Amino acid sequence: MYTVPVLFFIFATAATNSQSRNKYSAPNTQDEPIPESLRMQIKEYANAYYEAKSVEYSQLEGSVALEGKKGEKMFRNEVKRLETIFEAGWFRDYVKIVDPKNRNLIRKCEEEYAKAAKTHTELNTYMYENLNVNIELFAKWTSRFNLDTEVDFYLRTYRQTNSQQKSMHEIKANFKRAEQEYHQLKAKTNNLLALAVQASLNSRNAIDVAWEKVKNSSAVLAFEDDMLDYDEIIEDYQYDLKEIEAKIREATDASARQKLLVEKEDIERNLKQNEDFLSGLQKLKDDTVDKEFAKDEEIKRKGDESNQAMNEYFSSLGD
Repeated sequence: MYTVPVLFFIFATAATNSQSRNKYSAPNTQDEPIPESLRMQIKEYANAYYEAKSVEYSQLEGSVALEGKKGEKMFRNEVKRLETIFEAGWFRDYVKIVDPKNRNLIRKCEEEYAKAAKTHTELNTYMYENLNVNIELFAKWTSRFNLDTEVDFYLRTYRQTNSQQKSMHEIKANFKRAEQEYHQLKAKTNNLLALAVQASLNSRNAIDVAWEKVKNSSAVLAFEDDMLDYDEIIEDYQYDLKEIEAKIREATDASARQKLLVEKEDIERNLKQNEDFLSGLQKLKDDTVDKEFAKDEEIKRKGDESNQAMNEYFSSLGD
């Protein structure tokens, strides 16, 4: 979107603008320590970036699981659209601070932002309203703006000496190298994100295939038949309980009412007993399914691949 590298733009505007701020004192050593305020902004941006990528992974995985490749494409397009809007807003606001007299550039930034903001989402209303990555991306670009302005403060007050400080040319080269490394790392992270999501989908598919086999096994079918019988018995007792409660409310004779209360206790006891039986059968069925899954090598292999891909992705965010 922008032809000027981000860090170089920060350097150029700070180095050429004659206005000076006294937030930082002149360095006294060969290797000037990073000011604490700048260090905190770097940490804040790193955390915001990590949170945004974490939520992006989680929601992309969900979109792929629900709608396959179509959901993946729609989600990626939406993230790209939001990134474009937030990036345009960030650059516009930053230019207004570091180069407020450059009306032509500010006007172009305003036009870019207006153009990006007019785009529409491809997601349906439900998916868009539950798009938490929207919030995290806003936080990321807000942190980026705060970091860039902090760096600008630092560079505007950076004083050189022939014997103690690196030349501004060398600083410029360092910034450009950092920018290149950032883009390389971003490309690597995006690739690992795609691999992690695909591995997760493969793991889900392996479980689905195994479930189709297990649910039709004789053992599971036998449990389901027994559970169906207990469901019908429980429904009968629940109906009887409502009937007896209605009779109790209408009873006027004390002796008859007492007899109905005893009947109600018997029904409640039998209902509880059958519910316990059903719960026990459900547990036995779940245990049977778990044992069958544990024996399935494909589930284990795909699960391990998914965990490894996910770990590699999140590890890359800390690089």
